[in-house]
Amino acid sequence: MWKAKPLALLISILLLCGFSEVAFPAAAQTQWGLVSAIAWNSDGTRLAIGNLTSPFEVVDLQTHAVLLTDSSFRFVNSLDWSPNNPAYLAIGGDMGFGSCKVAVLDTDSGEVLHLWDANAAARSAVWSPDGSKIAAASNGIGALDRYEVRVWDAISGDLLTSKPYSTQTISSIAWSPDGSEIAGDVANAIQIWNATSGDVVRTLRGHDPQAVVESVAWSPDGSKLASTGTDGTLRVWNAYTGKLIAWFPSNFGVVKWSPDSKQLAVGEPQALRVLDAASGQALMSFTTNELDHAFAYSPNGERLAFGGGKPPHIQAATPIGSIPIQENLADGSVHIIWLPSS
Repeated sequence: MWKAKPLALLISILLLCGFSEVAFPAAAQTQWGLVSAIAWNSDGTRLAIGNLTSPFEVVDLQTHAVLLTDSSFRFVNSLDWSPNNPAYLAIGGDMGFGSCKVAVLDTDSGEVLHLWDANAAARSAVWSPDGSKIAAASNGIGALDRYEVRVWDAISGDLLTSKPYSTQTISSIAWSPDGSEIAGDVANAIQIWNATSGDVVRTLRGHDPQAVVESVAWSPDGSKLASTGTDGTLRVWNAYTGKLIAWFPSNFGVVKWSPDSKQLAVGEPQALRVLDAASGQALMSFTTNELDHAFAYSPNGERLAFGGGKPPHIQAATPIGSIPIQENLADGSVHIIWLPSS
């Protein structure tokens, strides 16, 4: 296991060794920045917490022990755990000097299994539902650069496709539950691509033509897509036909489905709301001071973890009784609460 090193030295070592046998160091966390990403592993025992200005860490939820902490990333944009191996974590972010990477980390050993280039990576680096692949939005930073979704083999590390998917920035992507398609936001629309060929399968239009789609999420049951945009709406679509099913008012941010596909959690500027997916009725709302995508459902959907430097102000839109803060992690920067039944 490596000991902690200054960022510049660590990046130099990464470059010299070709990113082959690098371990992420474990150490005590003492100071926190703005929480930027949260992810719950597949068996519900670990929480990964990313930050903009300080190291990310992995916490054992049974003991609250910090299993791993690392400062290799200047900031973390996205975190996603393997659906098959509860120790494998995908990380997307900036390692400094404009070097945006996607890393696959074994959080048991601290070993970096893969490290891939993602150009100007946005906040999506996600495992396929079967755990065999990882996809990430990779956006160019110049007029001649490509805007694409890169898909890698999660075992071999081989790049499977980098076919251009778009002529404009892609900031959010989501796999279909069967792994055959990938949805992503492109300007004011949602495109759905064949995950193997990269061909456009469907284009979903319905947000205001002058708006920008901010976030896309595929329901776990596969039947619906949800999206948010700068037109102040959250929209729910039939994933098979592309037909708009419903829309609800929303201050643009990030949307995620509950594991049972019955609720939508929407991260908005300094707020987090839990909605009934069918009616749009607000079940709960929280006042936070973290980024709009720093939240995650537990695998069984019973709990919600989210960032907030102070204890959040919680409002129940329906009489559901006390909403206790079950746990506070990362020096109080992350909260976990129980949710009402769907």
